[in-house]
Amino acid sequence: MLTASDLQAAVRSITSQLAEGGMFVASMRDYDELLKTKPPYSPPYIHKTDSGQRVSFQTWEWNDDRYRLIQYIIDDCGTPQVSRFECEYRATRRDELTDLLLSCGCSSVLWKFPEETGFYQPIILAIK
Repeated sequence: MLTASDLQAAVRSITSQLAEGGMFVASMRDYDELLKTKPPYSPPYIHKTDSGQRVSFQTWEWNDDRYRLIQYIIDDCGTPQVSRFECEYRATRRDELTDLLLSCGCSSVLWKFPEETGFYQPIILAIK
């Protein structure tokens, strides 16, 4: 969803599948905060496995509200193996998504943040 119209089409599609009173639940990065500093990478994540460890991290190359993400995954289970994945994202601000959900028939939209939920990124709840 690299454009506002792509996002609008996705939200319309999602909300059209909700029954009256139905709830949409999702989580997404806190782009409102990330757009303030436009960090060049995300911190590494280290996961212990039965045969070693997996380390993953991302680099981010910003261009306005879009960024090119490259994900590196290192599986260190004897002989290290490195995987690399690349994609492009558009940073969606909370007010943009909130406004779209409301304009597509949701009666309420609520954002829950990590300090309240314990989850690492914001969660959005929308009721149709």
